[in-house]
Amino acid sequence: MADRLVAIGDIHGHLRGFDCLLDIIQPDHDDIVVTLGDIVDRGPDSCGVIERMIQIKDSFNLIPLRGNHEIMFEYFLKNQHADPEWLACGGAQTLASFGMDPLNPDITLVSPEILDFLKEELVPLFEHEHTICVHAGLAPIKNLLFQPDEDLYWKKLDPEEPPHPSGKIVVCGHTRQKSGLPLWLGHRLCLDTNVYDGGWLTACDLNSFEYWQVNSEGTTRKGELEIKGLLKNIPIRR
Repeated sequence: MADRLVAIGDIHGHLRGFDCLLDIIQPDHDDIVVTLGDIVDRGPDSCGVIERMIQIKDSFNLIPLRGNHEIMFEYFLKNQHADPEWLACGGAQTLASFGMDPLNPDITLVSPEILDFLKEELVPLFEHEHTICVHAGLAPIKNLLFQPDEDLYWKKLDPEEPPHPSGKIVVCGHTRQKSGLPLWLGHRLCLDTNVYDGGWLTACDLNSFEYWQVNSEGTTRKGELEIKGLLKNIPIRR
């Protein structure tokens, strides 16, 4: 089997779904698996998701991107202050997964291994032969070294935006697809399929454009992105 490049959309603390996708994908040592950011917040086990990533990161080429929710979590860790806005958009669930009281959080409950992972392993983007993976989006400049944080982490997907000047497909998360399906625009692919609000967690092979999904109840399904941009979605098991 040829080496694979697989992207996984916003996990948002859903360890069960993440583990299920890994069981389906079965990445080997030479495969590349990119998580598109927002691994924490909203879901029930952000701590467990990070711990799983630490456990598996040397088993294959795991590329974890930073998302805006990691930025908010890192701000909390640096300043030892839980911003009410962050707590309201998923931070409270993240603190609970570490056994913290949001009103009196104790950052010593975050292990040194997790602190090191957040500091050393998270990256802003990943460029491959025909794709650029990023959490939110890219500014329309070709040099990827000068991308503004606002575009990388916070920018919502604009379906009318032209292709990136590099000509590569931009693969992102961040902009929730409430349909539960990946959004394929020919030159852009969004894999945030709303797992935390009744949707699905999605992994997509960026060579074949086959994808796999799991919801919070453990139901899985698969589909394929068609050349003309249409989606096929086929339930496979419960």
